[in-house]
Amino acid sequence: MFKNRIAVYAFMGAVCAMFLAQPAFADTAKRIDVVATGEIKELSIGSASNRTNTKININVKNGQVINAGDYVDISFNNLFDHGLSNRDIRYKDTIIGKINFIKAEDNLGGFIRRAIKGHPEAEDIIPEKTAGRNSEYKLIFNEQAKKFTNMDLSIELVDNNYSAYANHKYNIEHSFKVNDKEIAHKTGTINGFDKMPSNFYLGLNGILADSKDGENVIGNLFDFRLYQSDKNNPKHAKPGDIVKMKLPESSGVAFNTSSNPKEGTVTSIYTQELYPNFGDNVTSKGVLLKTGINLKYKVIKNSSHELIYQIVEIADDKSIYQFLPRLTILDTSEKTVNYNEGKLNPISATAEIYRGDDKYFSLEKSTGGAINGTKMKSYADIKKRGSVIVRYQDENGVSLAPEVLLANKVQVGTDYSAEEKQFEGFEKAELLKNSSPKTGKVEEGVKIVTFVYKKKSIPAPEKPLNPVKEEKKPKENISAPNTGFENNFIKNLLFMGGAALSIISIIVIRKNY
Repeated sequence: MFKNRIAVYAFMGAVCAMFLAQPAFADTAKRIDVVATGEIKELSIGSASNRTNTKININVKNGQVINAGDYVDISFNNLFDHGLSNRDIRYKDTIIGKINFIKAEDNLGGFIRRAIKGHPEAEDIIPEKTAGRNSEYKLIFNEQAKKFTNMDLSIELVDNNYSAYANHKYNIEHSFKVNDKEIAHKTGTINGFDKMPSNFYLGLNGILADSKDGENVIGNLFDFRLYQSDKNNPKHAKPGDIVKMKLPESSGVAFNTSSNPKEGTVTSIYTQELYPNFGDNVTSKGVLLKTGINLKYKVIKNSSHELIYQIVEIADDKSIYQFLPRLTILDTSEKTVNYNEGKLNPISATAEIYRGDDKYFSLEKSTGGAINGTKMKSYADIKKRGSVIVRYQDENGVSLAPEVLLANKVQVGTDYSAEEKQFEGFEKAELLKNSSPKTGKVEEGVKIVTFVYKKKSIPAPEKPLNPVKEEKKPKENISAPNTGFENNFIKNLLFMGGAALSIISIIVIRKNY
């Protein structure tokens, strides 16, 4: 009977477990059937890259019940995909899902690894197949998607696609799939690098930024490149040299102080060694290049509009060194962003190199940059935004504390108030002549509030009006210090001894007489 009870209880427990688990089975995510169309347009051809606009149209068929977690598979072949991950997908101004990154094959990294001179796989490089990226994503629907039974969705991706470095033109295959079905396939064209001349150069090569919604622009990086292909050139950079990279404060593009290496740290950068035959006698297999040459530098200054690095170690050969500082977009007005063409307007960047007090290299170059990700909206359709930076410096412009990004692309009209800090040894701050006010409202563009501190003056000791002449004292004999202990003790001992003898004498005399 006891055994029968156990069996009954086990059976009832199993039924309850199945009952409780049933909703979980019902809510298991499923792939949604869709009708997909699209195209890949080649926008431009550059050195070792081309720029494409990929458009995906997805129609969710009538009558399908969509639950949160249901998905559509999307994959790309030989297409870069900046700004796609975590992008919100909208239908009729309602966010109905998000693009989730699944995995990617980094073909560019694979090419670089195989391209090291002497690598056994080096000859297997096929430059006609782009060194771009193969990637997989899921469009995952949320609860809001249940409201709609028929949706026409659109996803746009704008990016540069790179190929192996060689001195001729490639034909590159681009494509994408939706739910494992190929939707678009296009042959693109990529030009290889030309032969590198013997040269020394440090300058801004390009700017990269992303957008996930066609409105907010997310900073990516600057490509400051140092070329030195002749070690006998007197300008060949050496350990101890100071490298300065500057951006105009009037621009809405700045260095990202929170993402770039902190002041005092020592770090290294991506490098490439160029062999003498670079650009000459190259084969369809591409140019062999060696990576991993070390350039170390120490961060002297990390601010929004100026970076100062000191070279600690640098290879003594023919190389390209890429300083890749992160950037931030502080101003999304038309002064900074060209919404019609989906790119950043050109800014004028300055690069300088010092050896001691000698500025032996200086270059100012104007360059713009592409905005990858989704296609930009028109300027009339975006929310107007601005930023506020706060700085603390002494009279010589030396920073007393890290600058503060008080407001980062917030809506125009938002109130702001900058904190006036106190520093030991400095007087109360004053605002720099051209500083923005310490309180106010955010405007389009960038406001910079600069507090300037003056060092406190240390008063000199006052001299008396009628100085008293110090009397000269007679010189004392230099001897061991006299505490008075020895002399007083002897005197007291003699006195007490004399008194005792006197008393004894009196007693003796009385007895005798």
